[in-house]
Amino acid sequence: MEPRNIPGARVYKRERSTVWQITYKNKDGVTVRKSSGHTDEAEAWQELKRLYQLTTELSFQEVVGNFFATRRDLTNSTLHGYRNSLRVLDPHFRHAVMSNITLNDLKRFVAKRRMTVTDASVKRDLAFMSSLFTHAQRSMADAPEVNIVRMMDKKHLKETSRDVWLTRAEFNRLEKACIEESHRMLVTFAVYTGLRHKEMRLLLKKHVNLPNRVIQLPGEITKNGKPRTVPILPEFFDQFAEFCSRTPGDSVFSHWCNTKRAHIPFTSFQGFFRLARSRAGMPHLTVHDLRHTFASWWVQSGGDMYVLKDILGHSSMQMVERYGHLDAEATHREAMKISIHTFGTLGQKRQHTQEGSSKN
Repeated sequence: MEPRNIPGARVYKRERSTVWQITYKNKDGVTVRKSSGHTDEAEAWQELKRLYQLTTELSFQEVVGNFFATRRDLTNSTLHGYRNSLRVLDPHFRHAVMSNITLNDLKRFVAKRRMTVTDASVKRDLAFMSSLFTHAQRSMADAPEVNIVRMMDKKHLKETSRDVWLTRAEFNRLEKACIEESHRMLVTFAVYTGLRHKEMRLLLKKHVNLPNRVIQLPGEITKNGKPRTVPILPEFFDQFAEFCSRTPGDSVFSHWCNTKRAHIPFTSFQGFFRLARSRAGMPHLTVHDLRHTFASWWVQSGGDMYVLKDILGHSSMQMVERYGHLDAEATHREAMKISIHTFGTLGQKRQHTQEGSSKN
């Protein structure tokens, strides 16, 4: 739309002002007057056009508001991920009209985002943006006809897996670098259970079944929304049970809050973890790497891969197969189950049976 064709559109200057003023009529016929914020007349006309479109066409903010207000089919973990993506998308598209978002806009966003996060994170942000376009097209009037995110070539965005895990010596160093007891327990707990960051944050004492030596995670706090049972390993059980018996509150992991003068659940472990990993000389270590450490130690100790899949809460074996190479003894253990005196006897018996049948 040509800005000068907008109903009631006019750009003018007030006396002794260098900034252009704009006026136009919105979709309800109400006259809008305001400063353009620009000293250049052409830029003032473009600002007029942008503001007019925000009142007559579907804006990014309208779609976001409608999306979160009406989508009842999404799990809490999915909503949490979408809100994280919104925090980085909003500064770029807050004032945008959906139909005006171009491939170049997306490319600029991707280029800037890749400076600070992995390509996997960028792809998650784009997936949420695509969900907004799809939601608008399905549920809202004046939606853009094209989902511009689907037109973008994403082959250059590589999802590289991060398989960082600690050796026993590195773990001991990290544990000693934690100043407070609750911090040391968190690090140890993560390595001995393989729970995710969110699952540990929301873990309550009622989820811990000490008589049966298991942690029973409800679906509300797991990533896939399904409950699962995680064993408390013997080496760790006594230490963990004693910790739970004397810490205050309903949460397994809490910290003292000076403002509230009480123990409150952690909202994040990142604060203390950054300091601990720095003291331990591992500045690039993440909390999620502790989960990889659990899986790696499990496989190296001869643990069953299918059991590991269930403990970690994966839906397929593909996610745990990446740890298979760590178990160098697996082939030998399986080979030892087969006696050299019986190996191949099934084929011999079958051959004798076939020979007997042919004689008859």
